Amino acid sequence: MAQEAVDQKKDMDEEDEEDHDESMEDDEDLSEEDMEEDKQGSLAKAAITGRSVTLQMLISEKIIEPGPALLSLKYLGRRFIADLLPDGKIQMPGTKETFTSPSAWAIHCKKQVNPHKKSGCGWASVMYKERKLDIWKAAWFRKHRSSSPARNNPETSNSQSPRSPWSVREDTNDSRPETNGKLSMTRLAEERLTEDSQSSGMPRPAHTSTPNQNGKTEAKRLHGETVGFQEEALNLSLKTPKSPPRRDSRNNSESESFTEKNNNHSERQCIKHASLKSRSQNIDPQTLVECESFKEMEKVQPFTVSIASNALLLMDFHCHLTTSEVVGYLGGRWNQKTQHLTIVSAFPCRCRLADSKKAPMIEEEIRQAISASGLILVGWYHSHPFSQASPSVKDIDCQMSYQLCMKGSGSNYFPCVGVIIAPYNRERTKKESACRMYMVMPPLDDQPSDYGIPMIVKYSLQKNLSVTEELLSEMKAVTDFYRGGPDWIKFRQSWQPTLTYLDKLKGSLVSKLPEDQMENGTFLEFVQHLILTK
Repeated sequence: MAQEAVDQKKDMDEEDEEDHDESMEDDEDLSEEDMEEDKQGSLAKAAITGRSVTLQMLISEKIIEPGPALLSLKYLGRRFIADLLPDGKIQMPGTKETFTSPSAWAIHCKKQVNPHKKSGCGWASVMYKERKLDIWKAAWFRKHRSSSPARNNPETSNSQSPRSPWSVREDTNDSRPETNGKLSMTRLAEERLTEDSQSSGMPRPAHTSTPNQNGKTEAKRLHGETVGFQEEALNLSLKTPKSPPRRDSRNNSESESFTEKNNNHSERQCIKHASLKSRSQNIDPQTLVECESFKEMEKVQPFTVSIASNALLLMDFHCHLTTSEVVGYLGGRWNQKTQHLTIVSAFPCRCRLADSKKAPMIEEEIRQAISASGLILVGWYHSHPFSQASPSVKDIDCQMSYQLCMKGSGSNYFPCVGVIIAPYNRERTKKESACRMYMVMPPLDDQPSDYGIPMIVKYSLQKNLSVTEELLSEMKAVTDFYRGGPDWIKFRQSWQPTLTYLDKLKGSLVSKLPEDQMENGTFLEFVQHLILTK
């Protein structure tokens, strides 16, 4: 074991400057066995220097506790799970292979994806209950440093151990923020910003902060996992690289058409997944990737999907209103026995993707609306205003991350789908918007790409019997939000030589009208009045 530690140290010394921080993390783990020889001396040294802290020490101090599937690691679209043993060792549940430190396990996992990976960066990449081990280590530091109240106050030291920003409720084994029963979206956003500012290197997919647990009721599952997913979903759009800036429409005359903008967007490159290589090649995250078919790959779609026409109508209407990309969430029901996903409602985000202050409030409103409807979060949608409805490289990473966040554990599987709507693609002459539902499959072993494979998800449209008051109210609210903005579509202008943008919108909504509106134009008259009335 000592020789193995020396070999790991040698490998880490050979890393380039880009991996310097990782080497420092791994080096912290190399003296774990020496700590056992002189526990008291190492304990004092660890409290001062931050070195030699082990998982066993965190367990003995009740900062963390052992158990199955508590440790996870996400790397280049892959997710690894491991058990935490009472002695602080890490065990892979399938192979029963054990590792003495987070770095040893991280190196093992990362080499399966990238054989040239030498440094594991264990404490910075391995997560316990979906929070980085660095955070749990920090709790240990607060308890043992000489300036810590837990060190100087006997009553404090015998009370509950310091915890991470996400407290661990011992009665339910459920990670929740300590907010006296109320979820603080702003606090979560601030934590994400802090973590992002401290990290370096290539932007990585977002990860949820709330794991799914077996044995929860549906309400608890929604309460626990919806928040993490929703907060991450919108914030990821806020933080990821944007497309090259285009001319602000506020500087354009009222009569100027959208031709120039449309052409810029329609030129986005679309490639096959097989053309994607390694992430190290700095591929533009806005590059579009063609979705693959389960049938062509001789695979079966893992679950069936149906979507209510009112939900698809609201999504399409939302995406037509602006030249900017929009985002929203999907609420529905999942039948574990039949493996069928029913998408019941859409929940548009009435928030600019650059408005980080308003985003948490909107996310919380949507979470409450989904819960009040008796639904669960089942996916998300966004628009590609002027390009085709194929996911970008960024979208693929997002979708893979959300699937991992929401998939549940054990036999409790929960799906997550993404939907892309392209209302104004110049390469498409049909009035109806292009709509693509997709999921992401991990890359195949024999493929050079380490990006997930976007897969077409086929679905059936279930016609609603009538228009609901909730649908009409949401359409008015989302219209009022965008109206008057610099990216508001000028619906009286021409989309095609003989068609206006209003004609395009109404033509796209026709196929999604509920049954009682198919023969009369009442609803489309409502849409026209809503759009043109200032």
